[in-house]
Amino acid sequence: MALSVEIWETHKDGLLPIQQTFFLLLKNVLKTGYLHLSAFNQMKRKAHPLGIEKVFFDFDYCKNNEILPEAETQKRKTELREEVKHFLKELDDLNIKPLFVQTRRGYHVHIFFDSVYEIDEDVVFSKQTYRQLQLDLLNEYNYRFIDFAVVGDINRMFRIPLSIHEKSG
Repeated sequence: MALSVEIWETHKDGLLPIQQTFFLLLKNVLKTGYLHLSAFNQMKRKAHPLGIEKVFFDFDYCKNNEILPEAETQKRKTELREEVKHFLKELDDLNIKPLFVQTRRGYHVHIFFDSVYEIDEDVVFSKQTYRQLQLDLLNEYNYRFIDFAVVGDINRMFRIPLSIHEKSG
């Protein structure tokens, strides 16, 4: 069973999350928390963010339900680390300093912008632009462990570091 909690405060520029309250709620009530720094447009049938604050990449050594022998798991983890190091080196060469977080199956890499970029009514164009930016940063390197399901997905949030993963505990 999934629990979704949204806490909002009215602000002169629209709706913004009350981050301190969320962290207290996470610490005292919930075990897993997700964070997206921009407000969502709830007036449409499907909510979409009103802005984009980051580019997100997900590197995993295996799929959700994939069970591997221990030797293969260790081999893939080693290869994954090398691939992520390569990606981080590519970003460093562009003078990009990402936040990267080790996850249960790999790494999340977040590249935060200097501000939130507004998404207008043309959500399809925004998704295409976001996807192209991700592909440009991947720079045509043959990444084996990137989760391409998240490429172009502007709705991706990230689990707050040190919170408990909802599937693996």
